[in-house]
Amino acid sequence: MASNSVVVGAFAAGAAVASAAALLLRGSAVKTASSKPKESGRFSSINKDTSGARTQKDLPVGKHPIQLYSLATPNGQKVTIMLEEIGLKYDAYMINIMKGDQFTSGFVEINPNSKIPAMVDQDGPGGKPLRVFESGNILLYLAEKVCRCREHKLDGPIGPAMTSLCPPPPPP
Repeated sequence: MASNSVVVGAFAAGAAVASAAALLLRGSAVKTASSKPKESGRFSSINKDTSGARTQKDLPVGKHPIQLYSLATPNGQKVTIMLEEIGLKYDAYMINIMKGDQFTSGFVEINPNSKIPAMVDQDGPGGKPLRVFESGNILLYLAEKVCRCREHKLDGPIGPAMTSLCPPPPPP
């Protein structure tokens, strides 16, 4: 992954900081990870109170400019549907969250939050790779990318869903 990639998608971090600040201002005690009761359940052994990669593993990279790393969850499906509707070619790879694939070094490099879906556009702004994560951010980015391509008469198919969203191309 190029070190000059732009990271998109820090909404969750800002919300967490704002929530913690609101609790402190109200005088509520903020519990630390060590004061939590022992949890049990499906993800209790997966989630930890630390961040970062837990294992070293590169992600596969295909032949198309867009690489999607996800799972067939509702958020993952939104991105896949969008890519199909706008007609952009992409390579999709399964990230098995039950096996902890989201905590590998390759995935954490794309999304430090270790959540799916995550995407890399090898042909991002200025021709540089762009990492995009959080399904809403990916959907907005893809819509803007397709409209930008159409606006500048760049090659690439535009699916039927985008014809009403993008402004018409400039006259010849």
